[in-house]
Amino acid sequence: MVNRTTQFRIKEEHALAAANRVVSRKLKVPLLPVIFVASGAGLIGLMLGEGRLLGEWLPLLSWLLLTLALILASMKFWSIPRQARRLYRQSSLKDEMITLEWDEDGFSVEGKSAKSKVLWPHLFAWDEHDSVILLLQNELTYNIIPRTTFDDTQLADLRECLVKSGLKRL
Repeated sequence: MVNRTTQFRIKEEHALAAANRVVSRKLKVPLLPVIFVASGAGLIGLMLGEGRLLGEWLPLLSWLLLTLALILASMKFWSIPRQARRLYRQSSLKDEMITLEWDEDGFSVEGKSAKSKVLWPHLFAWDEHDSVILLLQNELTYNIIPRTTFDDTQLADLRECLVKSGLKRL
């Protein structure tokens, strides 16, 4: 029988990984390729200059593409991580040892300041990334569980419970 109880602390790196995963799923378009393509097209357009393909419109379009690339890059590398760190630092649970228990019906989390039990069908979806497992209550609200919390048999058992529950995986 697998031990279905584990304890963990959520670290800032887990919050960052979770935020990046949720935002990338929500955007549906990978930001890095868009940033590189927009930057490259903008630079090529500026190098070609006026009088070619689109006349006076080419430099304007090129600057718009470069601006788009700058906005997306600042969002990916500055805004999203900054917001995730800010929300993490505001959370009262960041310093608490959290106990996670799960079974075929759902999971419960408990810390000093909070206790919650959620049934699998009441979740929106679940997802797994390199360092975290996310249990999403809706598209933007989620429970973060560090993967390092589990041994191999516990991780396999949790996945099996999630799959058997019929909960969709993102």
